[in-house]
Amino acid sequence: MDLTKAELDFLKQKGLTKNDVYNGLGVKQKYWMSLVKKEGKPIALGNPCTYEKHRLKWPSGHCAQCNPRNIGKGFSDRFSQTKYIYIAGSLSHKVMKIGIGDDPEQRLAVLRRQPYAGVPDWQLLFHMKVPNSARLEHEAISSLSKHVVRLGYFKDGGKQTAIEVIKCSYVDALKAIAKSAKTAESDPWQSPKVGLYEFK
Repeated sequence: MDLTKAELDFLKQKGLTKNDVYNGLGVKQKYWMSLVKKEGKPIALGNPCTYEKHRLKWPSGHCAQCNPRNIGKGFSDRFSQTKYIYIAGSLSHKVMKIGIGDDPEQRLAVLRRQPYAGVPDWQLLFHMKVPNSARLEHEAISSLSKHVVRLGYFKDGGKQTAIEVIKCSYVDALKAIAKSAKTAESDPWQSPKVGLYEFK
């Protein structure tokens, strides 16, 4: 089973590996949807989606890369991992990104290097180490779903669509995290520049 770099990067971002993927290539979706659940796999490799030609699918059949917040049944145990949840912001596009990772500064470097969503000026505004980090990220982004914007960009020679970018102010993103956060493993860090990101 050959996976592209973009697919491997997506799996890594979600705390998954190649071993977590059920190979559904060449199998009709209605069949592998039942097989993937029997195998206990959280994600499957299937026929390309119609929107962006992504191949990774949740057990529900939804495109995992177009719908990263549609969490498959086998993914729930990953929610308990302790990681940093962070907020990054862009002055040029007036958007926010909520994400998780082991090293917020390293994630910021990746966002800038790509540049993620075609945004060149991502700035780290907040981070806090929390248990159940993926669940917190999911709940925070879901609460702001009406503000999510789709931005196209190129990565690894192919067109990607960023769908975890939120058209909101810093305080709105912070409130979304605070609403779901119950405990923290570290004190929150906040940039002294957050006042510049109160977009109206």
